[in-house]
Amino acid sequence: MAFLRDVNESLYEKRLPAIQATSLGLDGNTSSHKAIKLQLSPGEFVCVVENTGEERIFMGPQGLLLGPLDEVKVLSLSGGKPKGSTHFNVSKIFTGPDFMSDVIVCTTMDNMEIEMHVTYKWELLVNPTTAVDLFNTEDFVGVACRKLQAKIREAAAMYKFADFKVDTVRHLQGAIFSTDQALPSGNRSSDDGPSLYLEDIRFLVTEVDVKGLEASRSNSRRNFKTGCCSSWRGCGKRRRSSWPASSRLKSSSSSRRAAPSSTRPRPSRPRRKRSESRGSTRSSSSSSPRRRSTPTRRSKPRLANSSRIAWRGPWNSWRAQAATNTSSSSAPRPSAA
Repeated sequence: MAFLRDVNESLYEKRLPAIQATSLGLDGNTSSHKAIKLQLSPGEFVCVVENTGEERIFMGPQGLLLGPLDEVKVLSLSGGKPKGSTHFNVSKIFTGPDFMSDVIVCTTMDNMEIEMHVTYKWELLVNPTTAVDLFNTEDFVGVACRKLQAKIREAAAMYKFADFKVDTVRHLQGAIFSTDQALPSGNRSSDDGPSLYLEDIRFLVTEVDVKGLEASRSNSRRNFKTGCCSSWRGCGKRRRSSWPASSRLKSSSSSRRAAPSSTRPRPSRPRRKRSESRGSTRSSSSSSPRRRSTPTRRSKPRLANSSRIAWRGPWNSWRAQAATNTSSSSAPRPSAA
C-alpha cells in the first residue's frame, strides 16, 4: 500500500540493542525504518516484552511483527564441553526433543578418575502459560546439566572401575531414571519408559548414552589402558609390584644365581706364596707348568707326582707323605748280584 506523508511526519527508525539483534541473527549496527519480522518454526517460542513491561509468549509456527517499542527477552545459556565453559545468547527457544552433550569428570570407588563424554535426549514440557517461568530462569541448561552431573558422579562412586567400565550406560540409567515421575497432564505418560523430569525448569530427559570414556590424568591413563591389572585374575602380564614380597625376593635371588659368569665380575684373590718351611719343594724334573684352578670354585688337592704336593695348606701334608712312601715302595729294587 502506498501513502503520502504529511509535512510534519517522518519515518520511525527502530534500532534493537546489540545483544537482542545478535540473538535474533540481525545486524544491530544499522537502523532501519522497516518493521522487524520474526519467523518462528514449529517447536520454537519467543518472549516479547511490551513497552508496558508485560511479557507475552509467542509459539510457532507463525510470523511476528515487533511493535515500535517492543523488545525480545534474551537468555544466556551454557554451552561448550564441559557445559559452562562458554555461554551464548538466544531469544528463540526450541522445545525439542533434541540432544545435548557434556563432559563429566568423576571418580570411581577405587579412586580411578575418569572423563566421560555423555549425550542426553531432552525436551521441554511447556505451553504459552508456563513458558514465562522458563524465561525467568537464568540458565535452565546449566541447571539441568549440574543436576545430571551430580547423579552421574554419585553412580560412578558406587562401583569399582572394572565393574563400571563393563556396562556404563546401564549403571547411569539406573541412577538417573525412574518410572514414578509425575509429568504434567497432556504430556508423556509413565508407560513410555523411565525418564527424569525436573519440575522447576520443566525439563524432561528420556535417554542417556556414553560416547567416550577415558582417564582424566596422565598417571591414570596407564592404568586405564592396561584395564586395571590388579583386578585381573590369572593374567601373566601383571606387574612385579603386584607380586607377593616372597616371590619378588625369590625371583631376584634366582636371577642373580642364574646370571652367567661372563656378566659377573670375577673376584680378585691374591695368589698365595709357597713357604719352604712347609717342606713343599718342586722338583726340577717336572717341566710342565701347573694348571691354575678357577677362583670361583675351590678345587680338590691333586698329586701330580711323588714330589708335588697340594698347595692348600699343611692339613693334607700327610697325603704327600703317603704318596712318597708309595712311590718309593713301588720302585724296582736292585737285584742282588
